Amino acid sequence: MKHLGLIMDGNRRWAREHKFQVAFHGYNYAIDAIKTAIEFAIEKKIEYLSLFALALDNFEKRASEEKEYLWDLMIQLFGSDAFELKKHGICIKFIGDQTVFPSKVTELIKTLENDTKDLTTLHLNILFCYGGKQEIIAATKKLAEDVSNGKLNPIDITEQKFRQALWCGDIPDPELIIRTGKHSRLSNFLTFQSTFTEFCFPDCYWPDLNKKLLEECFIVYTKAQRNFGI
Repeated sequence: MKHLGLIMDGNRRWAREHKFQVAFHGYNYAIDAIKTAIEFAIEKKIEYLSLFALALDNFEKRASEEKEYLWDLMIQLFGSDAFELKKHGICIKFIGDQTVFPSKVTELIKTLENDTKDLTTLHLNILFCYGGKQEIIAATKKLAEDVSNGKLNPIDITEQKFRQALWCGDIPDPELIIRTGKHSRLSNFLTFQSTFTEFCFPDCYWPDLNKKLLEECFIVYTKAQRNFGI
């Protein structure tokens, strides 16, 4: 497997079930599960791990207090190198609509991406303020602009050209997507890239994800017959 995608759903519902007074404080309990996923990917020698943190349309609906909490949590995690990126050889990339990011966050992630760009043990993609539909629309606009400016002939637009215009670029499609949160849907995650992807929906919220559940999903994937329509 080259690429594993994880939809980190259910943090707020987990917090409500554990009687938290503020549901979005459940995000703080997502950290151990993220570390578990990273360790699992490295152990399995998976090259790409994409973590869907928050959809763009969901973020826009959140109260300002929750948004600030999320920005502060990102700075806390990545500013302190909570995931020990360099130690583990992890190249990190943040994917999503960064026009909504505050400058304190964009400065940090640019530094992180630059500092880890040559690391190859694992390519870690953090999808925050991301949406698969929005990604496709943005790529379409980019190619249309290139055509309008005479940089591109419409007849030369291929799948590969389109991929290169996506926020995710031309990274491999995910062979497996695992979604927690007790829902069986993609929720706008890697819409273009998931045509031939296998899916697993473990019956847990994200903070409860562990290696046993990941291993069970991995076994289901290895037993699947992937014939790509042939």
